[in-house]
Formats: sequence, structure tokens, C-alpha cells
Amino acid sequence: MVRDDYSEDEVVIVSNHVGDEYGSDYTQYRREYCDVIAFPTGQIDYIHSLVTWSMDAQEIYDWLVPRIEIQLAKSAPGTLEIACEREGDTVTLHSTVTLDTSLSGVWRLWNLVFEEEVDEYRFVVRAGNESPVELDISSPGESSIYDWGFDLEPGWEEDDLIVVAFIEKDFGDYEIGQAVMTDLDFSPAVREVSWGEIKAQF
Repeated sequence: MVRDDYSEDEVVIVSNHVGDEYGSDYTQYRREYCDVIAFPTGQIDYIHSLVTWSMDAQEIYDWLVPRIEIQLAKSAPGTLEIACEREGDTVTLHSTVTLDTSLSGVWRLWNLVFEEEVDEYRFVVRAGNESPVELDISSPGESSIYDWGFDLEPGWEEDDLIVVAFIEKDFGDYEIGQAVMTDLDFSPAVREVSWGEIKAQF
């Protein structure tokens, strides 16, 4: 229901599976990083968290929406651009962060790739960066590019893959500042493909 009400420019939704065939080293790492101890747990920008196992879909939706609105109303310090390129079965993400205001403390850039639907599950995270890079910029006007790569695996539906970049505090409340996503539109007849950049205000 959330995806019906919010566009991909407003809200990024991913599902980190742990302990089943859809999990990965990244999803396990993220579970530990987010201190998730019960399943399923819903989180919004890390700072809003709720165990949802006893709730129906409407109750979960009613909890999510006001907190999504709180997060969407917040301002953030700059712009984020992501671009991708492919060579063979290796995909490289190039994420550019440009600051409009000052940052304090440690912020990290995370990347992941998810598949829109796998069996009966949606937004299934396939791989991600288990070593999120620390931003090396902190002043208005500064910009830096960060790369992360992954290999396409057999069984993934390439036409349904989405790549994501997000920045998150590594201190205090560990709030996520923003996430941005874009499709991968691979052509099997082309060895190397480049995509245009997308930009989102955060």
C-alpha cells in the first residue's frame, strides 16, 4: 500500500531477508548494524522501528504513513547522484555526494541492489556494501564520488533489478539522510552499458 501512495522519488522500500534462502552476507550485516532482534521488523530511516509480526497490513500501514511524512518533511545537507555501468557480469555504481551545508560527525554511503519480486516476496535485497565508505567531505560546495561494485548472479532477473544509494549517520541516532534508486536496464547484446545520472534532493 505504501508503494501505491508514494513514488520512487519519495520513498525507497527494500526487504532485508535473514535466515532464509533469500538472505545474504549484506542483509545479515545490516541486521546486526540496525540491532534487529525480532522478525519481521519495520524501520523508517533507521530511527523509527517496530516489530510487526502480530499486526495486519492495515495496522502496519497506519503506523508507517505518519512517520514517513515526518521524514519527508525534513531537510538535508545536499544532493546525491548515482550512475551505473556494466562490464560483463560486473556492475559498478558511482555515487556522487555534493554538500549544500556543513556536515558534522561521521556519515557513510551505503549501496545495495534489490529485485522487485522474488517468488512471493517484493523488494528482495540481493547484495549490498558491507563496508560502507565514510564521506570525506564536510563543507558546503564540496563534492566526492564513491564506487561500489557487485557481480550479477545466476537466477537474478536482470530486468527487475534496482540499485540504491543512501547516506546514513554513523553516530547519534544513525538516521538515514536520504536514499535514491534507479533501474538497471541491461541489454544482453551489449558488453558495456552506461546509464544517465539521476539526482535527488535530500
